[in-house]
Amino acid sequence: MSAAALDTLIAREEALIAALDGQDVTQIESSTDAMRAALIELAAIGAWHNRVEVGERVIQAVKLAEAAKGRINFLADRNRRKLDRLATLTGAPLAPAYGRSGRLS
Repeated sequence: MSAAALDTLIAREEALIAALDGQDVTQIESSTDAMRAALIELAAIGAWHNRVEVGERVIQAVKLAEAAKGRINFLADRNRRKLDRLATLTGAPLAPAYGRSGRLS
């Protein structure tokens, strides 16, 4: 695995997190595409080299992915609550929501 490819992925993850924090839809979309390209590049390399610095970068990349996931879940939940409030105000039925099982409830 290339340290440079990992650095690119980490930079793309940081850009996605900044876009999520800024709630800029255009930046979120472009950051997501850039991160996808970095992941494809990383997967194409395929070979892992057992070096300490690579392992540390992989751990950093995973932590950033988890940070982005938390922000995405927060924003999705906030949007769902806003839609539910709007539906309540208009008298429309609440949109179906996914339960813990992953199925519509």
